Amino acid sequence: MKKLTALLLTLALLLSALPAFAESEGKWDGPVEKITMTWLTGGVDNPYLDKVAEKISEITREKIGVEVSFRQESVFTAASSYTRWLGNREELDIMVVAFAPMAPFISMGMLEPLDDYLQYAPHVQELAEQGIAIYDPNATGNVYGLSVIGRPTAGGAGAVYLFEEDLKAAGFDYQYNDQITMEELDQIARKIAPLYENGYIGLVGSAPKGDLMYEVDTMGATASSGVLMGTDSTTVVNFFETEEYKQFLQIVRGWYHDGLLKKDAATIDINDMGTVGSDPEHCFMQLNNSDMGLVKNYSGMAAEASGKHVIELLTTPIYNKAVSATGSFMTIPFTSKHPEAAMRFMDLLYVDKEISDLLYCGIEGENFVYLDEEHLGCIPNADAYYVALGLYGYNGLCASVGPYDPELNARYDAWEEIGKANPTKAFGFCYQPDDNMTLMITSLDAVVAEYRAALETGSADIDKVYPEFIQKLKNNGIDQVIADKQAQFNTWLAGK
Repeated sequence: MKKLTALLLTLALLLSALPAFAESEGKWDGPVEKITMTWLTGGVDNPYLDKVAEKISEITREKIGVEVSFRQESVFTAASSYTRWLGNREELDIMVVAFAPMAPFISMGMLEPLDDYLQYAPHVQELAEQGIAIYDPNATGNVYGLSVIGRPTAGGAGAVYLFEEDLKAAGFDYQYNDQITMEELDQIARKIAPLYENGYIGLVGSAPKGDLMYEVDTMGATASSGVLMGTDSTTVVNFFETEEYKQFLQIVRGWYHDGLLKKDAATIDINDMGTVGSDPEHCFMQLNNSDMGLVKNYSGMAAEASGKHVIELLTTPIYNKAVSATGSFMTIPFTSKHPEAAMRFMDLLYVDKEISDLLYCGIEGENFVYLDEEHLGCIPNADAYYVALGLYGYNGLCASVGPYDPELNARYDAWEEIGKANPTKAFGFCYQPDDNMTLMITSLDAVVAEYRAALETGSADIDKVYPEFIQKLKNNGIDQVIADKQAQFNTWLAGK
């Protein structure tokens, strides 16, 4: 068992007194330019956004010579709307592409390469130099988008959430963010399970978790196209054929057989699953991507319902891996009349807390009130501001809803430093399959979807179903896709 707690707290003490990013100072003495930026919603427009734009423009007019207006659009219709707007040559200076590939817009010549404009974005360049995945990954050799980031800005890890009281009652002395192995997790689960009547591990078929127990980099694509195992590997492998994955299946099969999982777990939708937060009387453990904010939310729900306290243990080291090409990115369309101004504005979105508070919380006094003089925590008014997705720059700058938690933010600072120092060999790479490989991957994804739920909830007979699964992957071309991915990766490595 590796102890990360001491390192996290030591780094936290060193970093907690420092701001996440340093904000530039000085006044703009050039012409003021007006830009338009898309604002993606969940389907409901924000009625206060025009007022917010006016407030932001008061700041940016003086700092960077920019006035901004927002064009709201539902994230569900954005791709088709963007194609129509740009096809009609409508002026648009910043376009947020979220949860969808940028490749179609790039291939149609609708996006400006950002390389020549990065000179107007010193903070963005600094973040990239620090090891934060801020430039979009694509195969063209150019930068077309800047990643929307939150906290932590770098590093991820698998985690298990469970109750501190249960660990003590079962005789374990693990501390927050200690790292455990799959074997240790099995021991913990089996010792805690007898403490519950009708208890279960929150593992369901609609949210498979087999890749959370190991350092797995899917290299910007799905696991069906091959992965790197560990931060030192440069060899693309079939994750589902590894000994690590098979070990996970065998242990989960044992949980199912011994009643530690729900018998219908394979068919439970994620919206219907019980969690340590929502069902603390029965759900005593769940796997997830590490999210310290989520632990805080779960702790609040569980404490209110049962008085229990949630703790997080890590199932992998904290590490940085390749970013998917279907994340959320700010781009500059070819119809922009003020691309330099657009880049200056995007750069400011990563460092200016006042703007971040306006975007995320609304207008002080009208939409929210601050809870402290430093403007670190806030509480929404009854007529709450609707932020929806918050897809802009660095949304981790904004005031937290509720009292500011210095311990949590110190942990984030420490976490980020560890993550930036521990990248996989594919960090900065993104696999770009051609049309033939894309068709194969689609078929492979379908095979994985067919088998993974049953295998990763223990309901499938491993001796029979697992070999069938592996063979079907091979029949659908996984070895060819892995070879193609390896060749691209080798070329990328050679050019570094």
